[in-house]
Amino acid sequence: MLGPYLPGKHLPNTVSLSVDLEDGDSIAVHANGPQRPDIASFPVDPVVVISVHGLAGCHRSRYVERLAWHATQQGWFSYRMDMRGAGDSGLKSRFLYHAGRSDDLLAVVRFVRLRHPHAKIFLCGFSLGASITLLLMSDNAAIAACGLDGAIAVCPPLDLALSADHLQRGLNRIYDRVFAKALWQSLLQRPNAVRQLGARMPAQRPTSLKAFDQRVTAPLGGFQSVEEYYSRFSTGPLVRQIQVPTLVIMAKDDPMIPFEVAERTEWSSSTKLVATERGGHLGFIGTADSDGASHGIRWVELAIIRSIENQLANAGSPSSENS
Repeated sequence: MLGPYLPGKHLPNTVSLSVDLEDGDSIAVHANGPQRPDIASFPVDPVVVISVHGLAGCHRSRYVERLAWHATQQGWFSYRMDMRGAGDSGLKSRFLYHAGRSDDLLAVVRFVRLRHPHAKIFLCGFSLGASITLLLMSDNAAIAACGLDGAIAVCPPLDLALSADHLQRGLNRIYDRVFAKALWQSLLQRPNAVRQLGARMPAQRPTSLKAFDQRVTAPLGGFQSVEEYYSRFSTGPLVRQIQVPTLVIMAKDDPMIPFEVAERTEWSSSTKLVATERGGHLGFIGTADSDGASHGIRWVELAIIRSIENQLANAGSPSSENS
């Protein structure tokens, strides 16, 4: 539980940009460039990391800030995305983000590609953002069109219905209520989304994530039911289609996402699953990795950086080994 609450990193010289969407809403992205003083000039082909936050998060989520800081220390560019209706993205939004908003992520990737036409671009999603990342990565036509080079997904809920039900068990209900409350508060800050719901706007705040999805996410997203929404955008059945190098990091003791789903998932040959015994949900607190190298109290961001470095070194020959 402590992982997401550990201090973030100060990111100086952040540039905030806006990506317009076809339906009139917009996405805010926050860009940071290399900070290392020993870099005399940017490389001809820079590396770009696009981070996608988790449920009830934003570009200020500390795990996103830490990754951005590590990326800039490598001499890379970082873009932190506020999904539709989160953070700085469209307080005037008529709609909210959900697990099926891979088109919004694709719009950001295209925007970044125009700014960095020769860059190596990697996606990194966390929790629900990881699920959206995997959904986009399974769309090979879209990936080919925008030229993504790889992705990392941390703690993705591969089965949305099972994860929602799991949150309603035992102490997990604490998480469940926190998420529901945060999402409700975000909705109330976006009057255009409230008006879009109209008579379907709940009279009382939903007290669980599943109830919020049933009463808000599904009707606002145009789905007939929460069951249809969960079924359409659970990425477990889709990841076998991924063709671009992708790393999935999960913890077997994740209180929100049952690991049994990952065990029965058919992963593509270009996807590598790394499962740790401990780590919780976006926690991964430790002082050393499996080879004994010390990385401080948080290691997952450096594992992401190392994965990107390995993919750059082995471009054109992705590993097919699942572990």
